[in-house]
Amino acid sequence: MIKADLITGFLGAGKTTFIVEYAGYFISQGIKTAVIVNDFGAINVDRIFLEKRLGGLCDIEMVIGGDRDCAMRRLKTKLIALAMDRYERVIIEPSGVFEADDFLDLIYDDPLGSRYEPGSIITLVDAETDRSLSRNAKYVLASQLTKAGKVVISKAGQQSSLDGFTEFLNDCLAEFGSKTGISSPFVWKKGETSPEEFEMLSKCGYKSGDIIKLPITENGSFTSLFFFHVKIDVTQIEERIARIFKEETEGTVYRIKGFLALGDGWLEINATKNNVNISESEIGQELFIVIGEGIDKERIGRYWDSYNDEVQA
Repeated sequence: MIKADLITGFLGAGKTTFIVEYAGYFISQGIKTAVIVNDFGAINVDRIFLEKRLGGLCDIEMVIGGDRDCAMRRLKTKLIALAMDRYERVIIEPSGVFEADDFLDLIYDDPLGSRYEPGSIITLVDAETDRSLSRNAKYVLASQLTKAGKVVISKAGQQSSLDGFTEFLNDCLAEFGSKTGISSPFVWKKGETSPEEFEMLSKCGYKSGDIIKLPITENGSFTSLFFFHVKIDVTQIEERIARIFKEETEGTVYRIKGFLALGDGWLEINATKNNVNISESEIGQELFIVIGEGIDKERIGRYWDSYNDEVQA
């Protein structure tokens, strides 16, 4: 049986960065590994990130399609194909707006049920998560926490930043009727996790907790905005992105990610409310994705010098 892991977490929790190390652990053990990425929306920026770091070491697949039912059908097709290629471990990174129940329903459904079994469901949570999240956002977070075999805290700085954090997560669970709780999350720091710790995570399994269901993923509560061929003064990128997160009139923005063309290369931008990371990259795509609640494309588009609404040939 092939073990399928779900690496979930709310928008900006650091799933893709974690997967680079988690997949690297299996690769180092000689385990034939594949990663499937489905971003929130029809265009996938995270695959570019993974290709840059894992390309040639494992198979990296992409599921295109923001519609839930369509994405699940395509994910099923992709899993069937990987089973035929005799992969031993498949790691699935869904969007940040995803309910773990969908993963379990899929894995146990025929014909996948005869080839796959759930491995670990790992939920990443940013240590700097805004504790005043909207009810919709708290629900998504709770739906991911309740199935997690292990909750992994990412982006933890000083120990003081974790004070009361587990209590906050348990309050999110309780708000939606969960009777399970979190007692010992694992604090993950990039580049500092041992093989023994990754082995523990690979065997953590999942929980069968339940919460009161809300139709968040079906009612369009979260939106992805796509901006192609964005033009902006490079010296102003960080300041303008920080303003988008700050301005309440722009709705609630949870994540901004994408690339800017820079000479013969690219600038890769990966931003949340608390961090704007900008780095040079050899590969990229002229695309920005802004994900949030109550966001308006025209208003946010004013922060760029110019952009296009469609891909240009």
